[in-house]
Amino acid sequence: MLDSVSMIVNLLSDRYAPAVTFMPYSSGKRLYLEAMFGTGIQLGTAAGTQADVHMQQLVLWHVGKLVETTGLLRSQDAVALLGYGFLIDLVWCKGGARGMYHNAGF
Repeated sequence: MLDSVSMIVNLLSDRYAPAVTFMPYSSGKRLYLEAMFGTGIQLGTAAGTQADVHMQQLVLWHVGKLVETTGLLRSQDAVALLGYGFLIDLVWCKGGARGMYHNAGF
């Protein structure tokens, strides 16, 4: 469980990198993130690989809403699923260029 009363923002690289990444074969009960103003969370590490991530509850507020206008045209997604094998019981998000993005890689 991650709990913070401050803003979770990726200031070290850029707003298009996930604020939180869950590695393959991980699980979480409840994740609540607010005021990120960038990309939210990423489950899994690469398209085409097995992730097997289980999350019971994902709540994300104030995810960024931008898409890069130059370069890679990356989006600020609320939840990005990379690979395959996900079990998510509940997702609630406010904001994000896309609420949920799945790149299985097949």
